[in-house]
Amino acid sequence: IERETGRVRALVGYRRGGEPDPWLALKSLYPAASLIKVVTAAAALEKGEITPGEEIVYRGGIYRITRRNLHAKGGRGAGSMSLEEAIAKSANSVFGKVAVDYVGGETLEEYLEKFGFGQEIPFGLPVEASRGEVPRDEYNLARTGAGFGEVYVSPLHVAMIMAAIGSSGRMPRPILI
Repeated sequence: IERETGRVRALVGYRRGGEPDPWLALKSLYPAASLIKVVTAAAALEKGEITPGEEIVYRGGIYRITRRNLHAKGGRGAGSMSLEEAIAKSANSVFGKVAVDYVGGETLEEYLEKFGFGQEIPFGLPVEASRGEVPRDEYNLARTGAGFGEVYVSPLHVAMIMAAIGSSGRMPRPILI
């Protein structure tokens, strides 16, 4: 998708075995995974709760979220990483903490909506609305904020979200030529 105009440059899909199915790009079958880190970061930054360079303390590895390490403090065995570095490294443990400590369930839900989840996408072909559940308990909120939750998206919607990030927040309306 062209971020300035919304023109869809490619709309393709293939099933196992190589059978073409262009409708796959319009179905919300795909886990949003690390795309949600972009939504979590946008919510934290826009709320003014954190800056891109602010250090976030974590324990354990950067890819595993545990209940025990969710409220890690500094000290021996703790690491720290900025939000900027965490997005570059796709650091799950850091984004889990950002979701719990800086964003919260209601705000993450609000930002999923701002990014078009649960809404109809106006397009020349029918597009399934992307959907997501935001749990309220801390551990599952952390997992969702890092990309492990029940959030599903269509490839067309992913392209729209990334176009919005690339154009300072203006999400294009997709146009099929």
